Amino acid sequence: MSGFPKDYVSFMMRVLKLMQHEFAEIMRIDMDFKLVSEEEQVVIPDAAQYDSGSEVEEVTVGHVQEVLEHAFPNGLTLQVMADAL
Repeated sequence: MSGFPKDYVSFMMRVLKLMQHEFAEIMRIDMDFKLVSEEEQVVIPDAAQYDSGSEVEEVTVGHVQEVLEHAFPNGLTLQVMADAL
């Protein structure tokens, strides 16, 4: 993990903690990471704007995916993703 920027490591640690404590029914998460050049990087918005406060929400797998994507948006352009596929 020493080759990844700190944001990637904290993201992976957060996902692992969520799986262990809050979403025990999730058995597996697949993550693929690719480091991109500076010109391909996208600015990551402030995650605090997505904070739901203390309200209680019904959580589904889709909801978890959406929250993770908003908190840690994919920094790859569509073209880079298409080329990788």
